Amino acid sequence: MLLSLDADSRAKYAGRPEALRERFPCSGADASWLVGAGASDLERFARGLLGKRWNEVRAVMALSSRVSPHLGSLYRRWLSTHPASACSHSTPLSPGAREAERALESMCSGLSGHPLSASYAGDLLRFEVLARCSSEDHMPRTVRTSVAVHLWWASLRRGVLPFDPPLQPMLYVFEDQVRWSPAT
Repeated sequence: MLLSLDADSRAKYAGRPEALRERFPCSGADASWLVGAGASDLERFARGLLGKRWNEVRAVMALSSRVSPHLGSLYRRWLSTHPASACSHSTPLSPGAREAERALESMCSGLSGHPLSASYAGDLLRFEVLARCSSEDHMPRTVRTSVAVHLWWASLRRGVLPFDPPLQPMLYVFEDQVRWSPAT
């Protein structure tokens, strides 16, 4: 599964399946599949798995994905070069929240200055992901934003997108509930 998410490994696999067997030691049925599966099979599986991961992540950032419809392609491109590790995750976060938090800074960087992104897209994404993660694991998180997300959060939930909210730096603390104060 991890192999299929790693774009470099898929490219290497397309040309030399034995090389991947050295990189990912396995035996029996796994080894037979690794050597026997065609590159198109692996690409099709990768697209399906990337789509499934995106659906889990999108559920965590539903409002952000409305404001920035290209988030899915940003996430899939990032995931192709940053596959999750195979270790077991002992966290109360859902898979989507864990993955959204892992990808958060890279996705915010991808939104910054993107011609299809609203000026506040990164702030909204940070607010939404950190609020969700804190609500799931009850761990405090903080974020500084350049706009007062809480002032138009309810409007966003109703489907009204702010055009150009005024700059108003804020500090948000997510614990049992969200608290905010002007950032200094």
